[in-house]
Amino acid sequence: MLFNHICAQDMISFGLCQVSALPISGIPPFDAPSRFVVRCSILWGGELKVKICGITSLADAMAAIEYGADALGFIFAKTSARFIQKEGIKKIIASLPPFVTTVGVFTEGTKDQLEEATLECGIDLIQLHGRFPREIAEYFSERAIQVILVRNENDLLEYQMLPARAYLLDSFEGGSGIPFNWEGVRPLRIAREAKKMGRVILAGGLTPENVREAIDIVSPYAVDVCSGVEIEKGKKDHEKMRRFILTAKKQVTSS
Repeated sequence: MLFNHICAQDMISFGLCQVSALPISGIPPFDAPSRFVVRCSILWGGELKVKICGITSLADAMAAIEYGADALGFIFAKTSARFIQKEGIKKIIASLPPFVTTVGVFTEGTKDQLEEATLECGIDLIQLHGRFPREIAEYFSERAIQVILVRNENDLLEYQMLPARAYLLDSFEGGSGIPFNWEGVRPLRIAREAKKMGRVILAGGLTPENVREAIDIVSPYAVDVCSGVEIEKGKKDHEKMRRFILTAKKQVTSS
């Protein structure tokens, strides 16, 4: 589904849709960042969003979508056990149904390298997992999810002036699957301060057993899970994914 010229501009102005990295021929460009056309990944609505990260196969991607995942994450870091070649990412994304947001997770790279990779693969959003130069964060701000590894409120300070579509709060051992303890006053202060910056995505060792409690404490815009729904690194446990997504969206209990 495509929106006409006026409708697309209005929806971007009000923050109701995301901007795709894929220009579509035959549609006149409008005044949007980098002149990209709208891809229908709607951001309105009160239902919590779920991102399944570390996707390496079409079977895992389709299962996640069937169970209700809103976004899929693909790891571009070659040092990760969940790394997948660009050709594999392209094939998976080409087979996805509409209304699914795709996220490329990067730990390094230049502006040109990130842009080339996302354009080639058809990636919607860029997750910046690491210390990227400020100019890269600013350039991709309309498409960026900024990862913040948190121990205390001070860890938020360097990111307060960096624009992003959302801020992903992870445990300080980010990507390790080690749970972050969201109970107590300090984590609540961290979450409250992060929400002043923008939408908050919660990560850090989430599982089907603890995700509901974490959501009830922090009230994030979305949750992000990788190792918590795996059989082994890079391979998803479909039953865990189903329970995680349904529990996060309050359709079943975690017990």
